[in-house]
Amino acid sequence: DSSVTYNYSYFPIFIDSEKFWTTRDDLFINLRANGILSRRYFYPLISNFKPYQHIPSASRENLPVANKMADSVLCLPIHHLLNDEQLKRIVSFVLNPNGGVLMYSPICIPTLCRADKFKNLVESLKKCNEAKDSELFVALDYPPAQRYEEGCSQIDEYLKTLSGFKAVNVIRRSENMGAIENIKSLLATVCENYDRFIFTEDDNIFAPAFLEYVNSGLDYFEGDKNCESISGFSYPVQMPESGTTVIKMQRYFSDWGFGTWRDRYFEARDTLTNDFFKKVYKSPSLAKKLRKSSKKNYTRAWAFMSDPNVRPYDYTNSCGQILLDRYSIMPKKTLVKNTGWDNSGVHCDEASPIAKLFMEQELDMREHFENFVFDDAESEKVNAIVDKSMIGSYDRIPYLKTRVKEILNRL
Repeated sequence: DSSVTYNYSYFPIFIDSEKFWTTRDDLFINLRANGILSRRYFYPLISNFKPYQHIPSASRENLPVANKMADSVLCLPIHHLLNDEQLKRIVSFVLNPNGGVLMYSPICIPTLCRADKFKNLVESLKKCNEAKDSELFVALDYPPAQRYEEGCSQIDEYLKTLSGFKAVNVIRRSENMGAIENIKSLLATVCENYDRFIFTEDDNIFAPAFLEYVNSGLDYFEGDKNCESISGFSYPVQMPESGTTVIKMQRYFSDWGFGTWRDRYFEARDTLTNDFFKKVYKSPSLAKKLRKSSKKNYTRAWAFMSDPNVRPYDYTNSCGQILLDRYSIMPKKTLVKNTGWDNSGVHCDEASPIAKLFMEQELDMREHFENFVFDDAESEKVNAIVDKSMIGSYDRIPYLKTRVKEILNRL
């Protein structure tokens, strides 16, 4: 149309995954991993937001064209500083799957001797479509005693022929480091070259969409510095039925398979120290904030003032999220199942009342994860449900003793 003047403010392309070599979302992730920043304009549609989902006219069936466009559009970089070489590089990454290295988050697994658990974990990861594009980093600790040698040797032999990943990197310790130091060293090594990572203990199994979900979540929530992690695990409680797919979990943190960013990890590592928790119990307002949100975390956190092994994640991050107003993203149906509740896992007692809940938990076995849709009010409700469930149960006597010690600590 000769009457139209174009201002070239956007450069949108539309990806048909049935004809193209990849999907829109995978291309978005791959471009970003290679330093090319694209945007999904405009996505998601306003009609898919929670306030409008109850309106019949907002259903996907009534808006097929709009949803198709929103699910396939990708705006490529366009600005006056782009030179010819940069343009060629962008085009090569869009058109050619081998245009550059497809960098998915590296997967970090510390382990020692639970060979069967470790093999089941890795085999479940291999069923994720993204495994072939993901580097695996395994830190195999040195056996501290003879009874650990057989299991450690079995894992070592299994790793020697392991395939199905972009690369398998094995860090074999020459002396026993212990679980915590092995983890710290592993993450320090990975963080030298990556700005994000996926971490799992060695007794989890994963749903087929786990890697897709975590990698997409790390990209989607990267700009929100209050987001601590993308957790693949979700607590076994009754979730509200709605159009949402994830919740913001603040009161509890799970390290049973999650992704996070290097800057968030370093911040947690450097902030959640013995001195930090000493300040918490010296401050009536901070101690109250922790106590009101989770009596379980409040009771456990007392030990963090003096524990020489205090580290990010698990209960430490649970407290940090409450005190620093952070959160983790969790799916409404779990993509991770912990198999250590047969007494093989640390703090996993088969006779515990909570063990049955975890052992009977079913994975979401869908091949792909839906869009990240959440509602803050619903998330608050789920946080309260989890805290009032068996997950948040606490022993009253240790709790009362902690209250007394807190008061005496301030005198």
